[in-house]
Amino acid sequence: MFVTSGYKNWQKATQVGRGLEGHEQSQYHKCCLQSWRVWQDGQENSSSVAHQLSQTQLTRNRIFVTYIADLVRFLVTHEKPF
Repeated sequence: MFVTSGYKNWQKATQVGRGLEGHEQSQYHKCCLQSWRVWQDGQENSSSVAHQLSQTQLTRNRIFVTYIADLVRFLVTHEKPF
């Protein structure tokens, strides 16, 4: 499957009924496309979470996530339990 293993031979990717065309018809692609459309609609209607939060809250959340990422990176680097 294209999503998990990719292509080493791009001739296979262009085969009719298979390759990218087959991926386009897959349930995985359709689900991802639907998710993307929901996200896009939220961006256009300003109903996304980012639009609903204040800029101050977004900044605080980003700092919080950065701290968590740094902590996880430290634990992994030093082979410590979570």
